[in-house]
Amino acid sequence: MQNEMFEDDKNLDELLSKAEDIELDSTAWPHALAELVSIFKDEMTSSAKLDESKALKLAKRLVARQAHHMGGRQYYLPRDERLKKALRDVDIWQRYNGRNIDVLQREYGLTSQQIYAILREQRQLERDRRQHKLFG
Repeated sequence: MQNEMFEDDKNLDELLSKAEDIELDSTAWPHALAELVSIFKDEMTSSAKLDESKALKLAKRLVARQAHHMGGRQYYLPRDERLKKALRDVDIWQRYNGRNIDVLQREYGLTSQQIYAILREQRQLERDRRQHKLFG
C-alpha cells in the first residue's frame, strides 16, 4: 500500500511540497492526475479567489497528497443524484448535535427514521476511518 512507502518517512510534507515544482505535462503527471490538478485549480481560483499561481501550487499539493493516500486502488466517485445524496448525508452528519433531528428532518424533507439511518451509516463510516488509522 502507499502508506508503507512513506511509513517511516517523517518528511512527507517536504516530499509532497516538491509536487509544486513539477511541470504539469503528461510525462510527469499522468492524465488523470493532471485533470484533477486542473479541476482543483479552477475551483480555487473561482470559489476561493486564489490567484492562478497559488491555486496551481496548492492543487498540485492536494493531488499529490490524495494520490499518496488513495493511490494504487480503484475508487468509484458518484455523480448526479448519488453525489448529491452522499454530500447531503455528510452535511446531516456534520450538523447533527444530538438534539436536532426534527430540524434536520424538516430541512431535508426526510423522516426521522431516514435521518437516523443516515446517522448510523455515517457513524459507521467515521468509525471505519478512525480504526483504519489505528490499525492501517
